Amino acid sequence: MADRITAIQLRDREAFLLAVMETAREAHALHERVESALQEEGETSDLRELEEETNRLRFRVDNLYEGLNGSGVQQGSLYPPTGEHRAEHRRLVRELGPLGARVERALGG
Repeated sequence: MADRITAIQLRDREAFLLAVMETAREAHALHERVESALQEEGETSDLRELEEETNRLRFRVDNLYEGLNGSGVQQGSLYPPTGEHRAEHRRLVRELGPLGARVERALGG
């Protein structure tokens, strides 16, 4: 017999996905800011490096979200996030702050 998922587990999953979505929103906004600067100011090695770093972070956040929620034909899970999901989210949040500060310094904001 399959394990039953409780309402508490579903709420935990939903709260976690909302937190990941907020992290994704911040990562996407940061990446878009760097892309806009690249288009306006032209290619510089510093901006290109920041664009690549923000893109990698954005991709990792999206993968975390899609791993739980599914994407396209990949079915998501109704189970709550694992310890590894939570650890990855903490890593992403820790990386986002310093990367955002580097973008601010590079763009003079």
